[in-house]
Amino acid sequence: MRAFGDAGGCMEHGRTRRIAFVRAQAGALLACVLALAAGCSRLDFTRETVHNPLTDVLDSGEPYVRSASDEQARQERLEAMLSRVQAGKTGQEKDYRICPGDTVHITVFALEKPDQNSEFDRVVPQDGTISLPWLDHLQAAGLSVRQFEDSVRKAYDGRYLKNPQVTVAVSEYRGVAVVVTGAVRNPGVYYQKENTSTVLEMIVQAGGLSDEAGDEVLIVRPQPATPRIALKDGVTGAATNAVDGQEDLLADGEAIIPIDLRQLVDEGDLRLNMEIQAGDIVTVRSGARRFFYVLGYVRAPGAFEIRGGQRLDALRAIARAGGLAQLGRAENSVLLREADGRQEAVTVDVIKMAKGVRPLVYLEAGDTLIVGTSFLGRLSEIVRPTVGLGASAAYSTVP
Repeated sequence: MRAFGDAGGCMEHGRTRRIAFVRAQAGALLACVLALAAGCSRLDFTRETVHNPLTDVLDSGEPYVRSASDEQARQERLEAMLSRVQAGKTGQEKDYRICPGDTVHITVFALEKPDQNSEFDRVVPQDGTISLPWLDHLQAAGLSVRQFEDSVRKAYDGRYLKNPQVTVAVSEYRGVAVVVTGAVRNPGVYYQKENTSTVLEMIVQAGGLSDEAGDEVLIVRPQPATPRIALKDGVTGAATNAVDGQEDLLADGEAIIPIDLRQLVDEGDLRLNMEIQAGDIVTVRSGARRFFYVLGYVRAPGAFEIRGGQRLDALRAIARAGGLAQLGRAENSVLLREADGRQEAVTVDVIKMAKGVRPLVYLEAGDTLIVGTSFLGRLSEIVRPTVGLGASAAYSTVP
């Protein structure tokens, strides 16, 4: 009887272990079903856009976020300020002082043939004088366009013509060269086309600010020999140059003058819109290295640099992070952005942006894009480890 009882107990124990094994298999199957329901990473542009009946029945189509520091906005402010500056300038060409290297276009009525204009183009040589029919060595350099026009008129009046009609214009400016370098769209050598040019005008002439422009412009200006003077604490140095209350040490033979672009362009302080002189070098400094961050259900989360003039939208940012992880959901993403001294969290649907339902969101320096998952995805992450442990225990007890 005792042997029979022992045998029955063993059979019952074996049946219990087999039931545990079947349950573990069922749990594993359930985990597979949950994983299939959760799906692999989803960035599917072929499926219909599903509107959330609770939060997004009628999609507004408005941008998720609006960029306050977009480079295009800064360029527009720059051009608007330049318009303000130029609105105060009238008849500047008449006041432009001719320089050696400039080309002047001179028109004299009835000089060679009655009732016809005689036209002449002359490049002003280094000695500053030009010659016309019956006139030699007329001084041009250093005179304004109006003054030179009057000089030609007086030279012809009474000797060759009666009450001559003369017009003068500068057809090519080559006298006052300014070098514009750094973070502008078209760096190079540019020539002043007016009596005076300013920092804003030279930057616009060079195509405007590039996307990597920082917040400072440096003007390197040739200077005559500067005597050394005593500075504070007994240190000797060159004389200093004050610009809007800021003093900057002059290197031997040149002055380095900094201008704050934020104050000039973003705040509209035209006091910093300095006049540019011949021989100046205008350098727009590049900004510091800029990074955005991609976290969550992506394959390679981390920090990523915004290089040069790049503009990366959320879709390309996910690609930079290696694409979606297995349970990632591009439609369940959150953008963290600092605005007005506080951090804002905005839910974004990358699929809608890719399909044109919502405008693209371009990442700015300091932004963090967090790619989420679904409810089933989070549930499967909880079930799978639990089922795995149960299956391991069941397998270890099966005879």
